[in-house]
Amino acid sequence: MKKIFYSFAIAMSIVSLTSCSSDPRKEMVSEYEQTIFDTKIDLSLSVKEIVDGNPITAKDSLNYYKGKLVKLWGSEINIENKIEELNGIVAQCQDVIDQWSNLKSSGGSMYYTASSKVMEYEMKKVELESNLNVLSILNDVITKYESMGEDKVLHNTFTATYTIKNPLLNGATQELTHTYYTNSENTKIVGTL
Repeated sequence: MKKIFYSFAIAMSIVSLTSCSSDPRKEMVSEYEQTIFDTKIDLSLSVKEIVDGNPITAKDSLNYYKGKLVKLWGSEINIENKIEELNGIVAQCQDVIDQWSNLKSSGGSMYYTASSKVMEYEMKKVELESNLNVLSILNDVITKYESMGEDKVLHNTFTATYTIKNPLLNGATQELTHTYYTNSENTKIVGTL
């Protein structure tokens, strides 16, 4: 009876060892690192180690974009109010441009002064419209992440250490370590950090 038990235990151990599938992230790293655009290259890549990282959540992205907003404006702002304020200033600039354009078209001694003022206010207007565009984009992105809920996982991260045979170094073996982020389902590498 003991022989049957030990034989069964050994057989089950062998079956469990051979039936274990490898980490699918190894295949993702291999495919990601050995593809340039649509071209597959063989670097004899071998993944040595994979270490799980922290997931990237909607809260992380929200903090990132709010930080960008603070960096742009020097402090936290109410985006809607700022957009309204800038739209008012753009309208004022357009009024000034129109007034100086009328003086410019009348010719005479005011032509050069008017031309200079029109150019000055056109440049201010372009800068303001650029700021409005950035604010509008940031507002859309921040609204999107706020609506997701803070704990929604957007990406998963992991660090992989692997070796390749570098064709640019006559096939010399290199060991590399990169941190990757994947889609929320953890089925595709989206980029590296």
